[in-house]
Amino acid sequence: MKNSSKIGKTPTYKIELHVTTQECRELVELLSRIGEERISKYEAMEYINCSKATFERLVLSGRIPQGRKQAGFKEKFWYKSEILQTINKNK
Repeated sequence: MKNSSKIGKTPTYKIELHVTTQECRELVELLSRIGEERISKYEAMEYINCSKATFERLVLSGRIPQGRKQAGFKEKFWYKSEILQTINKNK
């Protein structure tokens, strides 16, 4: 006769990860943005209706966040929500 106390229980496993606090923060940030719309510099420029020079000045001054790089791609991208926050904050 089987021991009924083990039936239907899911086994648990302990995994040790050797990551820094900064790596954990970056992972949480990345996971929180899954599904969020990414846009290119040119799409962002079109969205806020400005020239390339103006966009680059806004980034350099910190009014628009720095773009992010994605492995395997040359161009940076921005999250559309960040651009929206920037527009709303600077109104």
